[in-house]
Amino acid sequence: MQSSSALAGKWTYRSFHNDPAPVAEDPDTAAQKALALIFAEAVFSFEIPTSTTLQGTIDWPGGGLDLRGTIRPDGAGALPTV
Repeated sequence: MQSSSALAGKWTYRSFHNDPAPVAEDPDTAAQKALALIFAEAVFSFEIPTSTTLQGTIDWPGGGLDLRGTIRPDGAGALPTV
């Protein structure tokens, strides 16, 4: 089983607009087209005070949420469930 402490730290979250149009056809506009696909971006900050407890925050421009949860170990070699 993997250690739940591997979840601790800062994690970047990004979601994207689902646009199937290629962005790299024109090198002059490719970077701007790729950046325009980003819909939202946030940072998760996780602390693991005990092997079965997760706490932290999710922060994005203009807001955020406090997080608290329980970590449940999963089967052999699998990632824990939060």
